[in-house]
Amino acid sequence: MHSEIRRLIEISGSYYVAIPKPWARALRLNKGSNVEIFISKEGLIIRPYVGNKELSKPKCIRLRAYEGIERRIIAAYLKGYDIIEIMHEKNIPLKYKKKIDNITNLLIGLEIVREDSKTMLLECLWIKKEDVWGYIKRMDYIARSMYRDAIIALINRDKELAQEVIKRDDKVDKLYFLVVRMIRSLISDIGFLLSRSLDPINLLDYRLIARNIEEIADYSENIASKVLSIISGDYHSISSHIDNLKEMIEKLERLEISVLRAYEEYDTYKAMKITNTAEDIRVHLANFIYNLVCSEKPKAILVSLVDDLLRIVDLLSDIGDLIA
Repeated sequence: MHSEIRRLIEISGSYYVAIPKPWARALRLNKGSNVEIFISKEGLIIRPYVGNKELSKPKCIRLRAYEGIERRIIAAYLKGYDIIEIMHEKNIPLKYKKKIDNITNLLIGLEIVREDSKTMLLECLWIKKEDVWGYIKRMDYIARSMYRDAIIALINRDKELAQEVIKRDDKVDKLYFLVVRMIRSLISDIGFLLSRSLDPINLLDYRLIARNIEEIADYSENIASKVLSIISGDYHSISSHIDNLKEMIEKLERLEISVLRAYEEYDTYKAMKITNTAEDIRVHLANFIYNLVCSEKPKAILVSLVDDLLRIVDLLSDIGDLIA
């Protein structure tokens, strides 16, 4: 947050302070605009008065039903449109209706509220956009459960669990689209940001963190797919190596928990420990790969699986670097 030192001026028994013009323009404040003033534990707070802004006219967009409708719906969703009307000059072809149904299943809060032969009306249900960090933590919980359970499936030769892990990636994708929508909506409304004491710099961090967690889920999905191949193939020739993965996965999950907690608390001491822990995990995973390659029957698919775990460590390290 930017700050300036301003002197209070006394006029007729009341105190006044001048607001820098660039700030007023950024917050869309003009002569006669209402501001809200109150005292908090942080001191005196002055911010634009938003009133019942959440009940203001929703953002609407009209889209024509033709090829690429899925991409245009996603783009409208991410740009913060509340109502998306899909139109066709004759009748919306069934293939497009199916695609629109699939998209509403992918995007959290987007529902088909009205439909006839020529139009479909999609509405995004109201979500507290300032709770973006809460949704990021939901992404994190699912993503780290994925690589943990993928390795458990490998150890227990549990195909059903591995398949279930693959399906969880859709849940992370849904949350990722929602988080991006929330962040873009917040960045475009500086007045609302300040009214909720949200820092725009944190939103940039949130976007990177959400992207990294989404990639962690993608790597975990890859790991689960490789687990299915290993279980279905010559499992016994590599069974002696697999047990060693359990301890490393537990360390990796603890690392991810520590990274998110350190960022939330902005704890630089924890951030330094995270760097050391991440390097320790890298060394152990690299040694694991070396032992695999040097074995009598090296298994490329298991080497590739461990390489995915190394990529996850790198993504967590990137998040930890935001604290430095």
